[in-house]
Amino acid sequence: MARSTKKLTSLSSKTFDDLGLRVFRLSELRQVVDQHRTTWSIPSSASAADVIEMLLDQTSLKKIVFEFPHRPETRYIWREPTLFETLMTLKPNVYCCHYSAIFVHGWTDQIPKTIYLNHEQSAKPRPPLSPNQERIHHAFRQRPRETKNRAAFRGLDICLLNGKQSGQLGVVEETAPDGTPVRVTNAERTLIDAAVRPHYAGGVHEVLEAYRRAKERISANRMAAYLNELDYAYPYRQAIGFCMERAGYKNNQLAHFRKTPFEFDFYLTHALREPDYNKSWRLFIPKGF
Repeated sequence: MARSTKKLTSLSSKTFDDLGLRVFRLSELRQVVDQHRTTWSIPSSASAADVIEMLLDQTSLKKIVFEFPHRPETRYIWREPTLFETLMTLKPNVYCCHYSAIFVHGWTDQIPKTIYLNHEQSAKPRPPLSPNQERIHHAFRQRPRETKNRAAFRGLDICLLNGKQSGQLGVVEETAPDGTPVRVTNAERTLIDAAVRPHYAGGVHEVLEAYRRAKERISANRMAAYLNELDYAYPYRQAIGFCMERAGYKNNQLAHFRKTPFEFDFYLTHALREPDYNKSWRLFIPKGF
């Protein structure tokens, strides 16, 4: 038995090293085991579960569990995959968003302690009630709702958002700081998301810094088109235009967000206490901001 275990360890290690994949779902791992039964000289009496237990005990294969409150996610990792290599397997078509996208794009000097990932919901109809001034005041004077769909991993808080269906609007592949290819919102989509949910983007000061650093990379026309396609009920163009103006964007860029008169007073962020008011964008902003 010891000899067969040693042989399995040697043969399987070579297989996993040659595969080039380092993160597996259970179904994927079982498939690897079944495909290599003959190569690994696995007896027919041994189940895939038995072999996996032997691999966990005898090789560099490890099991990790992301303890999300509603649906934990289990992964099997070979040797030491990078952080984003692991996280990109959590859901189909998952992508980095909000502050994590800001980090990937290099628009912050902070090292984030929370990683934000978006797994889009299925398409849903727009809320039946259109916003009016009373509803806007009521919604934005409260603290923002924050997801509890979080799990700890490598000393980080992994936040898995179920964002609105966008058809992966503006999602591209970039290289993360750890060298891993990652799916992430592009420059324009990242700035929109940051203005819509500043509490997921490091707060309004970090959002404004991102707008400043992104200035030379932005197409205001594309940004306005994305915002129109996202079809938010609230008038986020006022918050976006304000951030662009404060970050030093040109008047012809700002014009994309002023094409029609503003109907309502709006808010740069939630739960402001004694806010200042910007008349140009009809926007309540933090005092002294």
